Amino acid sequence: MTMFQVIMLAVTGFLAFKVYEHINGLEDSDTVNKESLPPQKPASFSPEVLEEKADKAFEEGDIEAAKKLLEEAYAKEKNSIDILNKLGFIASQEEDYKTAIEYANLALEIDSEDSSVYGALASFYRHEKAFEKSQEHFEKAIVLDDSNEFTHFNYANLLLDMNDKKRAKVHYQKALLLKPDFIQAQFELDKLS
Repeated sequence: MTMFQVIMLAVTGFLAFKVYEHINGLEDSDTVNKESLPPQKPASFSPEVLEEKADKAFEEGDIEAAKKLLEEAYAKEKNSIDILNKLGFIASQEEDYKTAIEYANLALEIDSEDSSVYGALASFYRHEKAFEKSQEHFEKAIVLDDSNEFTHFNYANLLLDMNDKKRAKVHYQKALLLKPDFIQAQFELDKLS
């Protein structure tokens, strides 16, 4: 090996050692920098993603998780009737009808022409035995949308609670006109005949 080759080998070795030191120094500084940073919060989810996660939790039977996710979604999106309806539904599943009524009223503040909210509110009032308020909201729901068989069915159930069998029969029949295979409506109608 010539003297020139020996020098080149030494220079190459020296440079390789310096590159090795540099790379190790970068790895060490990354560790130090990461450790010195404050802990990172997980990425915040959009209301839509939170609502999807809540739906999944509810389907899996975890009502408490669904409720928390929906509450977080509502905190981020105060004008979502869908989120408010779901919060009201969960409250009703927990038999907390006063809270369900509050959520439904918030939804009506956003859209006073949403028939589904009136129907839900009417059902919540019915559970609270506030039959007159329930009737008022069922009638408003039907005025806004006369084509919902469930509204007619639930209104007929309320009318039975109020001992108005004649009008209950009319609404069971209307539910059956809208959905001929509505077994529960047929069953209730048969009981009245």
